[in-house]
Amino acid sequence: MTDQSACQHGTMCSAMLGAAAVLLVAGCQSYHPVPLTRDAVDAALETPELSELNKTYRPEEHPGLPPITIDPADGIEPTEAACIAAILNPSLRSARSRRGIAAAQLIQAGLLPNPQLSASLDIPSGGATDGTVNAYGLGVSWDITALIQQQANINAARASDTAAILDLMWQEWQVANAARLAATQAAWRNTACLALEQAVDEAAASADTIFQARDAGEATGIDAAAANATLQAYTSRLRTAERDRDLAALQAKRAMGLPPDAELAFTAPGNVDAPAPSDLATIFAIARDRRVDLAALRYGYESKEENVRAAILSQFPRISFGVNAARDTGDVQTIGVGISIDLPIFDRSQGRIANERATREVLYNEYIEREFAL
Repeated sequence: MTDQSACQHGTMCSAMLGAAAVLLVAGCQSYHPVPLTRDAVDAALETPELSELNKTYRPEEHPGLPPITIDPADGIEPTEAACIAAILNPSLRSARSRRGIAAAQLIQAGLLPNPQLSASLDIPSGGATDGTVNAYGLGVSWDITALIQQQANINAARASDTAAILDLMWQEWQVANAARLAATQAAWRNTACLALEQAVDEAAASADTIFQARDAGEATGIDAAAANATLQAYTSRLRTAERDRDLAALQAKRAMGLPPDAELAFTAPGNVDAPAPSDLATIFAIARDRRVDLAALRYGYESKEENVRAAILSQFPRISFGVNAARDTGDVQTIGVGISIDLPIFDRSQGRIANERATREVLYNEYIEREFAL
């Protein structure tokens, strides 16, 4: 009787533990290493063919940019430079990776804690063992206080995720417009260089004519000196314009995520309709309503509000509820319930509440500072 019972209950405990192990393994993800090697970095930094970027550029993923076709064959227009920057700029790649952190936190916020399964087996091994049986215990418990904070945690994570999306849009807008501005400057400075080159050619031709006239006695040395001074002035302005053009081109390539030696020709933008004039108060109201960074801060503040709420709710004592079945060595079988409650004597979430309130205040003042800087 005793041996048979021991075998049955031992088999039961083993089966339950085996089932729990199978569930744990089935829900686990496998590890895949991503080594930071020289080849991997070089591959990530390799510049793709610009003509192939149309396969990568999806306007719906970049709401701040227009749906255009990138065609470098006829030169890079400023809007094309902005779109290329949105695709290739390394800082935006890093920002998109950080965006995944907020998405992962949203997933984590919606998860409840796992129930706990416990099993025990006691085999009489000495003393007055006549008439005794193997004792066992099985129990399942769960922390029910997680339900109290879950909705606040989900609201905080959802607002944080939205803030991360808007913050990424703001960074993309800044990078894209930096590329657009630098490409515009490079194009117009190249136009200025062409005009100055023509002026230098004309000044050189005029100086040669005056030099010949001076040699023939038909012009004075003062005339020749003046012609030479004009030529040198135009040449100096041309060299300065060329440096400015090359610097703007380098800045545009950097913003676009391209190497300095990339062969690009920048073309000037077409005619752009000027916005209708408006009063200053209206402009500020539009900026406060439409600026993506302010919207991101508002959602970030909403997330902190929910974090404070969750911290306040965490003061509720931790409660675990469980159901257990057991049999003692006297073959008395019992089924019962159990409950455990933390006594909030020392830790009443004071530190967490203070931290969340301080973080909320920082974001509150940051929002005010950002609006003041408009």
